Amino acid sequence: RGAPQVFSATGSSKLKALITPFNDPQANRKMLSLATAQMLCSVATLIHDTYLPVYMSDVLGMSNSKIGNLQAIALFLSKAS
Repeated sequence: RGAPQVFSATGSSKLKALITPFNDPQANRKMLSLATAQMLCSVATLIHDTYLPVYMSDVLGMSNSKIGNLQAIALFLSKAS
């Protein structure tokens, strides 16, 4: 019994099946590009939602109620469109 293989034959085939779910290579590239773009947008949203209120409070000197009102307006406008 040796050390467990991280990428065994079945593990690598499962990874390939996950990355290439379609028979068409062009469709696989597009799907992988869309998944990467979605991941980057999600990370950007998390960073934005986390640090923007801190910046608005510390640098711009806005009160918590003004920051909350501004976020509520932005949320309303995003749902309205």
